[in-house]
Amino acid sequence: MRQGIISKRTTAIIVICCITTLLSFAARHFELDDALIYARYVRNALNGQGLVFNAGEHINALTSPLLAVLLLATSWLMHGNVLLAEFTLSAIFLAGACILAEEIAPWAGVLIASTGYFYLCFGMETTLFLFLIMLTYTLYRKGRLDLVPSAALLTFLTRFEGGLLGVVIAYDLWRNRQLPRPRAFLLPAVLVAAYLAFNFHFYGKLLPASAAAKFGQGFSGLWGRWPRAFLHVELLVQIFRHTIYVIPVAFLLGLLGVRSQRSTQMNRILLPFLGGLLAFYVLLNIPNYHWYNAPFIFFLLIYAVIGLPQTKLAHILLACVIVQCTVAGILDLRRQGANPNYVALARWVDAHSSPGAKIAAVEIGTIGWHSSRNVDDILGLTNPKNAGQLRRHDFYSWLEQDQPDFVVIHTPVAFGEMAATASPLYAYEPIHFGPVSLMHRKQSAMQQSKKEPR
Repeated sequence: MRQGIISKRTTAIIVICCITTLLSFAARHFELDDALIYARYVRNALNGQGLVFNAGEHINALTSPLLAVLLLATSWLMHGNVLLAEFTLSAIFLAGACILAEEIAPWAGVLIASTGYFYLCFGMETTLFLFLIMLTYTLYRKGRLDLVPSAALLTFLTRFEGGLLGVVIAYDLWRNRQLPRPRAFLLPAVLVAAYLAFNFHFYGKLLPASAAAKFGQGFSGLWGRWPRAFLHVELLVQIFRHTIYVIPVAFLLGLLGVRSQRSTQMNRILLPFLGGLLAFYVLLNIPNYHWYNAPFIFFLLIYAVIGLPQTKLAHILLACVIVQCTVAGILDLRRQGANPNYVALARWVDAHSSPGAKIAAVEIGTIGWHSSRNVDDILGLTNPKNAGQLRRHDFYSWLEQDQPDFVVIHTPVAFGEMAATASPLYAYEPIHFGPVSLMHRKQSAMQQSKKEPR
């Protein structure tokens, strides 16, 4: 009997690895704008300019310090191929999270691996976050209490809101009068001290500015009045358009899964964590960037498999869903790539400006990765001053203060772009990149430089 269980688990692990490899290969050309912010930080570090987005600007916009370290090390081992390193890490951690999910509900990990949504989060800290949540919970569930503090800290260093999991586990330990041995906290203390010391030494501040930028976006109400910003799920519906039936069916089965005796410990630890995570995003009115939904979708699918009737027909239907999701994922992901308009714009600016030129945009990842110029973030992720002004609905001051040589303009005009369109000091370039235009600062030094004969 035990040999049969081991065989099924091994089969599931093999299937997970095969599906993850297949869908990762299908998505190999995908470039997520925010993921390319990490990529540019790492590329600059490998080029000897430090872990910065713009050379000479020591601003910490790294939402996930752990991912930054892993990506830097992996990119160095891969001889500077940062994008390959991003995809490799994302695929490995997704497979790891799915394998750990198999220990809770057989074939749940396979279902998760076949879901194309998770591959559209590649390059971000998402799959690392899922893996560490599962690892921390698995260690706690198995009684490996001395390893739990380190795993919980790594979860926190992947996404700061991940610290909620450590709080829930700490409360459960206190309630059950169980505690790790004191030495279990030595490594976490050293890691925290090293992280804060590096931040203070290199950036001059203990914590990254990215959290304040996200809070500023939420408090601005520009992504939706409180508390509706995180509840906008239009992009998720679009992502699941070919497998949209999965979510409502999983929700109904998930309700059964929550009531199952198999999920008693999950309910005690993971439901409060997920509830706290949801409250964090909703109450702070955080914009619904699609990768923030990953923990909710991940555990919804696990609960759905737990709630699945234990019949042969139900398992046949689950297998059909897995196959259909895999096929739909391949077809959707192979059509994903970089934003061609941003790529063309970035290359045009590089070809028509001097090396010291500055370009301002509301989406800086793709432009920053494909351009070697200084990139000014209108929304403030890599420019904290702009984040504060955005929160106060001041869409104009940034332009006078930053004085970029180029400003990316969308149709319709977005956020602070209106400052350039209203300014007599800026004029449109006679070129368009799809729905994206470009304005230049009149008589700027950069423009004069580009007009000189080469």
